[in-house]
Amino acid sequence: MFWDTPVSNIHWHEHRHFIVQRVMRYGKLEDWKLIQQWYGPDTLREIVVSLNNLDAISVAFLSLVLNIDKKAFRCYTEKQSRQSFWDY
Repeated sequence: MFWDTPVSNIHWHEHRHFIVQRVMRYGKLEDWKLIQQWYGPDTLREIVVSLNNLDAISVAFLSLVLNIDKKAFRCYTEKQSRQSFWDY
């Protein structure tokens, strides 16, 4: 998940948005469970609604698991005008 960043440079609190975004994009269910335990539901809600480039599947998952209305997500209400053809 963090192939482009030295793991020693990643700080759990300081880079929480980056970590959550990478887990949602590339992580497994075990990774999701780990960040749930580490950050807790309230902090995760705060983080995920502010992310601006989650895919539709991640938004649906987070909406269901964290009990958040999809319209509360920044990436849902502010879609990028030019979306990538490839989702990688």
